[in-house]
Amino acid sequence: MSDHALMSDPANPRPSPPDCYTSIIYFHGMGTPKRYEELSRILETLDRYGSGHEADKHGALRGQSVGVETSRVGADEPINFLRFGRIKIGSGQHKSTLLGRYRLYENYWSPAAAGAVSAIGVFLWFLTQAFHPFSVLCKPWRAHQRLKRAYLSRMFYDRGTMPALRFRQLAKLYRDFEGLGARRQFFEGRFRQFQRMISERYARDEQARRDLQTLAFQWRNQFLVAQIALALLSATLIAGAAGLAVGVLYLGAFLTVYLGAELPSLIVLVDRAGEIPAWVNFAAIAIMAFFGFQLRKFLELFLSDVVFWTTTFEKDVRYRKRREILAASEDILMHVIADAKCDRIVVVGHSLGTAIAYQTLLDVGRRMKASRESGVAQPTRYDGLRKISHFITLGSPIDRINYFFQLTFSRYHRFNRVADELMGRSSDLPFKMDNVAPNAGRQIIRWINVRDPADPIASRLFSPRGTIPNRHEIQEVSISSSHVPSPGGAHTGYFESELAAKILYDACILGRETLQLQTARPAWSHMMGNGLRRLSWGVALSIIWSIVIGAVGYVLGSSIWMTIGQSACFGLIVLFTMIWLVGGLVDRFHDLTLAH
Repeated sequence: MSDHALMSDPANPRPSPPDCYTSIIYFHGMGTPKRYEELSRILETLDRYGSGHEADKHGALRGQSVGVETSRVGADEPINFLRFGRIKIGSGQHKSTLLGRYRLYENYWSPAAAGAVSAIGVFLWFLTQAFHPFSVLCKPWRAHQRLKRAYLSRMFYDRGTMPALRFRQLAKLYRDFEGLGARRQFFEGRFRQFQRMISERYARDEQARRDLQTLAFQWRNQFLVAQIALALLSATLIAGAAGLAVGVLYLGAFLTVYLGAELPSLIVLVDRAGEIPAWVNFAAIAIMAFFGFQLRKFLELFLSDVVFWTTTFEKDVRYRKRREILAASEDILMHVIADAKCDRIVVVGHSLGTAIAYQTLLDVGRRMKASRESGVAQPTRYDGLRKISHFITLGSPIDRINYFFQLTFSRYHRFNRVADELMGRSSDLPFKMDNVAPNAGRQIIRWINVRDPADPIASRLFSPRGTIPNRHEIQEVSISSSHVPSPGGAHTGYFESELAAKILYDACILGRETLQLQTARPAWSHMMGNGLRRLSWGVALSIIWSIVIGAVGYVLGSSIWMTIGQSACFGLIVLFTMIWLVGGLVDRFHDLTLAH
């Protein structure tokens, strides 16, 4: 079906509107999604929301079909896309009206991330990342400037009565604190020396000095509290991994002896636990087998993608896969931009796809900057980046990736500056067209970050932001698709959320610049969802420590401690299940997803 076939009511022909369309480019998340399945999911979300909320006012989505076109960037494979239109359906003497044409493209990067990474290898790699908070806490205040500026941006975004000017002054002081002159004067780079620098710079302005000192203390305290919490979480994961290893050792020995093997060394391992009923051990084996299978699947099919993407060591063979992913992403973006009939583009990413989309935009923005700085007067193909109106990130781990994989600190001051600048930010091209009139210094791409608080992978985004003031560089939106505190369901359920669907429809279909994000969700629903989520996290962490208690009891030869650990673990699993059941029951009375 051609775009012209989207015209309905052939009995009443009318002049065709301009042959232009809006493109939606989707970057899928980690895992093994089927090609075009995620595209279909987006289209169904838009269709369901539009049919239920906007059909009378803004028309309905009709004429969905598959299109194919030759690559405009020289790729061998033809490019498939989904085509559809928005139609105001007439009645009686009123003719149906075509209001807009749309094309939905997919950057299917999954094949580029294919490779053999064992579950054990991914698990060990993941454990090494758990030591990051301890490393960050040991570094001086001068270290990891981008990470610390992210916390200052978070405070600025949530600021109360403190003037924005103080945040800008403090950010500038902190940048100077990393400079060569401050390095000579304040060699250690500790926080107390940063305080001295504030006092010296603002010795003649008592009010500014007090405000900046207060703000610096708040900043440091917020940073330390966050790092200590992360360190405790990391300690829990490390201890849990050790406890699981001990549990697997014991249960493996028990099962082997139970099946008739008379190996003295295994009998000693089993007797060490004392008189634990056989049914308890079999129940533990069944639970560990189930969760072990799920963990192996998650590590090999999902987390392995993160291993490939975050490999920045250029001699590592896995770095090639990162470059392949970015090259394919740039090709699909430039292919869409190159069509003169495409007058607007919306980039949508989910999960790891948001980081890939963000890096792709920054890379293409650098090419645009290079073409400008080369002195070429005539327009280039990168000028089409102005067509991008929105960048929507769903369940984005960009800040997580920045924390665990992009922390740079060197004793060489200039390297720190270069590395930080090359990482890019949301104030760079193409997000801001700083040299293009009449949009000089204006935010061209509206970045909307959608996250579910129950999603452990996602977070609010502050590390990509430019210098303060940067509040409007990224618009943060909190959503929820269920009262069930399921981390996996929260991460995959963004397209089922009523509010997320509205954001996608407003940006992709209507092209709205100002989004109306208020919802009718009652206060009790927020309280119930937040309460169940926090309770579930507390129970989950308690389950890990109950395993640790059982492992410690086994190592010490104390059957009492083993019994306490196992009993607590089973009881907490039952409590966790009850929390899920309560959340599901609340969903029946107040559904947060799209109407079925």
